[in-house]
Amino acid sequence: MDKMPEKKMTIWLASSDNENCRILTDKLKKQNYAVTLFEDGITAAEGLKKNRPDFFILDFLLDIIDGMKFCEYLKRDSRHKDIPVILLLSEDAPEDFSSTADLILRKKDKENLALKLLAALSSLVSGKDFPVHFWENADRRSTQIRQAPPEIFELKGRFDAVFEKNVAGILEIDDKRRIISMNSKMEEILHLPILDLIGDSLFARFPLWKNSLKESLTAGESVEKSLILEHSGRYFETKTSYVVKDDKKRGHFLMFFDVTERQLYQKKLLSHAEELEKEVERRLHQIRTANSELERLNRLRSEFLSNISHEMRTPLATIKGFTETLMNRDVKPDDRKEFLGIIASESARLEKIVNEILDITQIQQGFMKKQLAFTVFDINGELDYVVKLLDPAAQKKKIRLLVAEKPGKLKINADRDRIRQVLINIIENAIKFSPDGTDVILKLRREKREAVFSCEDRGPGIPEAEKDKIFEKFYMVDGSDRRTQKGTGVGLFIADNIVKLHNGKIEVSSGKRKGCAFTVRLPVNVRNIREDL
Repeated sequence: MDKMPEKKMTIWLASSDNENCRILTDKLKKQNYAVTLFEDGITAAEGLKKNRPDFFILDFLLDIIDGMKFCEYLKRDSRHKDIPVILLLSEDAPEDFSSTADLILRKKDKENLALKLLAALSSLVSGKDFPVHFWENADRRSTQIRQAPPEIFELKGRFDAVFEKNVAGILEIDDKRRIISMNSKMEEILHLPILDLIGDSLFARFPLWKNSLKESLTAGESVEKSLILEHSGRYFETKTSYVVKDDKKRGHFLMFFDVTERQLYQKKLLSHAEELEKEVERRLHQIRTANSELERLNRLRSEFLSNISHEMRTPLATIKGFTETLMNRDVKPDDRKEFLGIIASESARLEKIVNEILDITQIQQGFMKKQLAFTVFDINGELDYVVKLLDPAAQKKKIRLLVAEKPGKLKINADRDRIRQVLINIIENAIKFSPDGTDVILKLRREKREAVFSCEDRGPGIPEAEKDKIFEKFYMVDGSDRRTQKGTGVGLFIADNIVKLHNGKIEVSSGKRKGCAFTVRLPVNVRNIREDL
């Protein structure tokens, strides 16, 4: 009898042959071996996740995962490849059969098999070589058993070769969607050894695949359409096919083809296409905005031409009428003087319209900034001059021009005529839109390095939404009370551009129906003319 091991060694016996398991277990336990039984490949793999034996006995006909395949998984796993493995073959094993097992035994005679197994274990424990008769003329790492090879074993060998050598990763699941096998390429893809995955639910391990694979795995036949799955930053084109055993569908094979480079390129193209689409949409929005702005400007231009035609026709008609009267009739001296005064007034009005048109042209073509004539002067004097100039127009509406604040002297370096034009345009605008019998409050002061002029009226005010538009050329604030007023709508546009050329700015504050206040801020000493206007 073989010597019993001094230390109680553990043997895991994985076999679906209950009778064989009973005989071997009894013999092994009598020799002081601790034996654990596993009925299929999944339960054996589950056991390895928690512990490991001193020896592994695998039945070739093991359920779910056959013993030869399980042995291959053990031997390619660095954690378990040192465990001695004994593979049990049936009597109809092929003539030429090879395996990675440390020993292969045939199950011809169960009692004789138990004796040979004990002898083998004793030799493994003691470190001795096996007797020649025990190996049955077999190589220790590639045992050959001379028997007639059934076709089923030949087909299995071919299938296993294709399975393992395939360039694609191959993963097999059973009908419960548990992982039961995979080739080494699939282990590389997942960065996990197969023995850590056997028995695990596919979707529990890889939940991100569930939505993509669910339809394929419930289909009644193989699904040819391409599925793209992602794992660890790489992309795989995946195809599924079902496994048939005993004329029933028993699970699926999943083939994974690495298409990361193609997928990243497609994503790059898609991203580029999305960027182009956004850019096209942005450009279209710009075009629509520009078209809308052009339509608005065309409308304003049409309104301007209509206004200016009216504004020019009225003084021309007046001048023509009074001139014909003076030429064709005897007119009293007092009437003649009055008529000539009207002609002079209307001529000045016509001259103002023409000058405004010329100013717009100079601003647009950049000529105005080249014609600025800077000189040092007291802006107080200019304010006094403008008040006297516009007072008659204010008195016609019983409006008082009140200078509420003014310093003794406030000298600035600027173009005198253009600054005078700014004051005229702003104060004249206040008179035009102020109700009869109200006051226009004028203030002039110095704030640090700026001369600050403000003009406040009691007119209809400017809606908040239109404050940014009132300095555009041709723009006139909507409202019937404003539309009835005479004007070309370019006075504030010209004033704003003159002030900007002096590195200043015009501010406006207004509450609807509560009057309007314009504030002009000018540097006391302009050193640089704005070049962007």
